[in-house]
Amino acid sequence: KLPTKIKIFMWLVHNNAIFTKDNLLRRLWKVSPTCCFCDQDECMHHLLFCCANAEVIWATFAICLGANDIPASPEKCWS
Repeated sequence: KLPTKIKIFMWLVHNNAIFTKDNLLRRLWKVSPTCCFCDQDECMHHLLFCCANAEVIWATFAICLGANDIPASPEKCWS
């Protein structure tokens, strides 16, 4: 019962098809590999789960839902 755009986004996450910098570099785009929020290399896992900004967003979301666990991977989101 999720909106279609959320289902599509989750499918893209599951298939590592989001245009993160590591995926753009594989397609020979000329971009810096570093995350715009920190100094680490950007990949889907980093951008959605490991970056400090992502952790703040997940923590805020968890507080709003009354959850006490922050997901560290897409697999954790499903469980």
